[in-house]
Amino acid sequence: MTNAQDTQSVPRHDVGDLELWRGDLQHIASLQAIIHARDLVAEDVGRLFQYELRLALITALFPEEQKTGYAALARGAGLAHAAILSQRYAGRRKEDGTITFAEPGRAPQSFAVEHAGLAYPDWLKGFTLALIVRDGPAINTLATVSSIEVCSRPPEFIDAFWPLYCSAFAAVVVEPEAASRWLDDAARAMQHAHIAEPTLLNLVHRPILGLLAALAEGNSLAYQQALMDALHAHQRYYSHPSQKRNWNGLLALPLVGLSALAVDRGLPHDVTSDYLPADLVRGEFPRPLTEVIYSYAPMRAGTGEEPGWFLDLEGIPRANREHVIVEQDNRLLARYDIRNAPGLSHAIAEFELPDPHGDTLFAAQSETRLALDVGELLYLAEVYSNQPVNWDDLESLRHYRANLVNALGCVTTALTRLPDEPAGAVEIGSQQGQAMVDAEPGRFQPERIIAYRQVLAAELQRVDATLGGATPRKSGSAEGFGDAARVAAALSIEVIRAQITPLLEALAADISGELVAQLRPREEDYARIFIGAAADIARAVYTTLWTQSPPRTAQPALPVEVRCFVAPAGMLAEDNELSCHFPQGYRAIAQWLQPQRIWVAWKYLQPGELSGQAYNGLVWVDDHWAWVPKPFRVLRVLAEK
Repeated sequence: MTNAQDTQSVPRHDVGDLELWRGDLQHIASLQAIIHARDLVAEDVGRLFQYELRLALITALFPEEQKTGYAALARGAGLAHAAILSQRYAGRRKEDGTITFAEPGRAPQSFAVEHAGLAYPDWLKGFTLALIVRDGPAINTLATVSSIEVCSRPPEFIDAFWPLYCSAFAAVVVEPEAASRWLDDAARAMQHAHIAEPTLLNLVHRPILGLLAALAEGNSLAYQQALMDALHAHQRYYSHPSQKRNWNGLLALPLVGLSALAVDRGLPHDVTSDYLPADLVRGEFPRPLTEVIYSYAPMRAGTGEEPGWFLDLEGIPRANREHVIVEQDNRLLARYDIRNAPGLSHAIAEFELPDPHGDTLFAAQSETRLALDVGELLYLAEVYSNQPVNWDDLESLRHYRANLVNALGCVTTALTRLPDEPAGAVEIGSQQGQAMVDAEPGRFQPERIIAYRQVLAAELQRVDATLGGATPRKSGSAEGFGDAARVAAALSIEVIRAQITPLLEALAADISGELVAQLRPREEDYARIFIGAAADIARAVYTTLWTQSPPRTAQPALPVEVRCFVAPAGMLAEDNELSCHFPQGYRAIAQWLQPQRIWVAWKYLQPGELSGQAYNGLVWVDDHWAWVPKPFRVLRVLAEK
């Protein structure tokens, strides 16, 4: 180990004929011109990053090219930012967005999101450039797990230590207290490396681990010693004749980046080296930065809340997004400007909103994709509803309630996006949605989604009861019913009506009684439909009814028009827009009905007629329909007490 007190200067190795390096600069300029003359694709951005990086390193040999080198460093950081951001968003949805980058002195350029061809070593170089030029937005974007992960390669092409090594770099910058774990894991993984050249690993990469550890600890003496050791190791590796023309050795780029970070953290050093330009370390150089903006592909929102749900799914805090509503081509658009979100420094998202007056003409004609698919909506519902809550803290409860309302909205919106045909395929347009399908295809059955919605509605009612008082109000009152079922009902009645109508039509033609037999309540259903003593009374009466004289429809003449009405039991206690379609007797017994259960009343009408055969008592019980006709007659004894 070199004693930092004995020598503080490490000169650059012999780089050979400088004219060869000048020729490289000319070659790089010609390659850049070729790319800038055409429409950019993501791989071009990856190549431009490599060219700017090479330009920055080679110009370090020529004092007269100093300003060119400074600009190349800044542009390289911006291009790494743009390229890796592109890799992060590539393939996440059927329609990916675009990235725009504006380099100083050049017109803004845009390209479609795709893989840019950058791997872990490229991430490390790009991150180092961002540290040198102090490009905060680039550091914010690159120092994330997802930005590192998208630089992976198959294990036959790159060693397993690379993601751990890169993560250690990122941790030292954004979470120093967590760096030691990554450093230990990276050191162990380096012992098993079999692809990287052993000398390169031992002289270029392994010494950096000690430098990272000292920087994470804030240990000035250890840092200076580790820096000297790493510089000498770098010099030793690139002094070999085979490395004389290797541009990677002209500067000790990772050491420059970490030294810049050390200076910014108050850990200066007195080491001098051609590999470690003092102006770069101290930040004393002009460096106009590149602005990088990600634009999501245009989206259509089925509800006014969907833009917020989408951005929540993206992990963008609400404090980091602002929006305006504008009208364009007879459409309302919500335009969101996102800044300084974790891992996303600047983005724009535009959503086509539903017509506030209910005009669906333009929505029907729109070819813009919906913001969220069914899988994403169900995933979001789980995330919202599974947030921790402290039932003794009112603020925590209010936050939990807001999450439950969002979860209910997501689930009901998912119901509206299921295929019309029972056997139809659910349309999925995202990686997250597909992951949900792959994990459990059965969760996309309408019955399961409706049952899940009922669970959420019941939980919301429990929260409302807690917020409104120590004990729930009488479940049979519309007031006590609270927001839970009102929200659920308003969101899902049309969906349920559309799904139950085919069953009601089939009942009208059920001559054999085989279909109606499937609606017989199960033994355990009564306690799920009714409350307390009402469950026992109903069980006794309906068991006898279904055994001796099962209910049937009166076989109306076909064709027949079906009109059905849907309401949660909790809204049957008083006159309102839902209960008015049910027999008046339900008002007297609503307090003995489980409030979250969905009830159906229906009529069979001959074409052109206004009156017809009326039925009621069909109720959804978790995963099936049960028929308990005219429960107000069965529970009359309770109502009269």
